[in-house]
Amino acid sequence: MRNIKKMFSKTLVLVTALIFTSTFMPLYSQETDISGINYVLSKIDEYGTYRVMSYSKTSGIVFVCGKNTCYFSSIPIQLYETLQDFTEKDYTIRDINISDNGLWYVLADEITFCNEMYPEVVEQTKALVAQGDVILGISFNDYGEYCIVTDKHYNCSSQAILDFVKSVQDSYGDVCYVHVGSNNIIVSCVNGLNWTNSVSENFYNNLTQLTFQPTVIKYFFDESFSITNPDEVHGTLFIN
Repeated sequence: MRNIKKMFSKTLVLVTALIFTSTFMPLYSQETDISGINYVLSKIDEYGTYRVMSYSKTSGIVFVCGKNTCYFSSIPIQLYETLQDFTEKDYTIRDINISDNGLWYVLADEITFCNEMYPEVVEQTKALVAQGDVILGISFNDYGEYCIVTDKHYNCSSQAILDFVKSVQDSYGDVCYVHVGSNNIIVSCVNGLNWTNSVSENFYNNLTQLTFQPTVIKYFFDESFSITNPDEVHGTLFIN
């Protein structure tokens, strides 16, 4: 199942959008450009689905289709260069997150990641990789909150987040992904999910209509959301 709905009310400047698989051009903006988003969403519509995505209030939108085909608009130049490098090396891009103020990370294959995020998250991630964990995802916001999920552990920035993740795991099985956003924390497990704060009716209705088991759910600053199962290449997207 896939539903892309586009509703835009903002007026911003600088139209920038790009796809790359093997050729590249510089791209950077500190505003998420609406015309650029429209273009990117049209390309996702043509492709048919996506595996990985992230969306930021100030630092753009990015999608990964297939192994490493990237569509994006207005992303930080350092993120662009990392995606270019990973694509040239033919890595499988497995996760991307961009905070509302422009912190970011990219996970490729099983152990490779590049980032502009909190040093303590970087050090914990390196330690987990060194002990043999496979990183499943890292999510963080601009308030110092984060969660690192591996195939064996999850590390959180606070006991409150840790307790919430554990409570959802106790109810719904192994943790697949934890989204730490500016307005919500969503824990996705193999048999269900839960969130900390209220969600939109549209988000809830989309969950009840899914024809696949979601494993990665992201809920953004303006109540836009992405519900995916990257392994089965299913996605439901709403950009507000």
